[in-house]
Amino acid sequence: MKEEYAMSEKILSIIIPAYNVEHYLMTCMGSMLLPEFVDDIEIIIVNDGSTDGTENLAQAYVSEYPNSVRLISKSNGGHGSALNAGIAAATGKYVRCVDGDDWVDAPAFATLLQKLQDTDADVVATRFYWVDNETGIEDEEQGYNIFDHVECGKEYRFEEIAKYPYIKMHQMNYKTKLLQDSGVRMDEHCFYVDVEYVLLPMVNVKTVLFLDLNVYRYRMGTSGQSVAIANMRKNVNDHLRVLNRMLEGYDVAAGKIGADGEAMGKPVSKETLEYLENGISRLVVSQVKIWLSFPAKRIYKQKITELRKRIQTDYPSIYNRIENKAVKMLFDSKELLFLPLSWIVTLRGH
Repeated sequence: MKEEYAMSEKILSIIIPAYNVEHYLMTCMGSMLLPEFVDDIEIIIVNDGSTDGTENLAQAYVSEYPNSVRLISKSNGGHGSALNAGIAAATGKYVRCVDGDDWVDAPAFATLLQKLQDTDADVVATRFYWVDNETGIEDEEQGYNIFDHVECGKEYRFEEIAKYPYIKMHQMNYKTKLLQDSGVRMDEHCFYVDVEYVLLPMVNVKTVLFLDLNVYRYRMGTSGQSVAIANMRKNVNDHLRVLNRMLEGYDVAAGKIGADGEAMGKPVSKETLEYLENGISRLVVSQVKIWLSFPAKRIYKQKITELRKRIQTDYPSIYNRIENKAVKMLFDSKELLFLPLSWIVTLRGH
């Protein structure tokens, strides 16, 4: 691994996981390199084994902005690997991730930088838009958004917001020291590690500030996107791997007694456990939906049955927080509804 930089203390470190994003990186970088704020940020481009011109383009930015842009070049390890490298290298007061094919809204980003100077909250959360890659139409997530439940401009104790939807990756600005001290490392060579990033370190968060700023622009509709159903089928084992990692993290947070008779970790507050339970329950739902999207074969029914029994027996609090009606019906029927629900999910394409 090689690294090139010249740094001083910054307000915000932006980690850019970059794999073959030559055609997107200029848009991403241009949205953040604002002349009036360029000295207040560090942009850490983590070239994750790209085979196109990503590294050369990134190096050009390092040469032009030596006090604001850093380049880490490494062998390919996936999104989690790039995040791990960027987090370890970050020196700013706060840190956030901006994927190399996404970008930020420049005016909102400028306001965010100003706000970050004046707060000491452990997490600062901002809004984001999905942007259709073909039409350019922007849309904010509806139905599962913590911003529907909180007052912007107000700093909350974590316990006050733990019952609400979890803060998503593209909304998240972590205090850098908190994230680094958490010791959390994302799984490498694995998709869906954004869940690990937004949930595992939260057991250490005490305060959260919400800002009414639509900062992030998340490009939707590209062929390699992990949330596309074809790719979710392809990467189904990665999704299960992350689910298992989150269940292990929950065991630690709950102070579960391990095989050696010792507690796996120091128990956290019931509110923090509730926050994890809500997030993990959605992972369970996603895992079931992926299996339902495959051809309706016995093997996928068996996998669903095994997961249902495991969650119901070992993690009843997570099981009881499952809100998706279709998955609840499936579980309540002990998978008797597997065939019709599989048909519906396949017909809808998700």
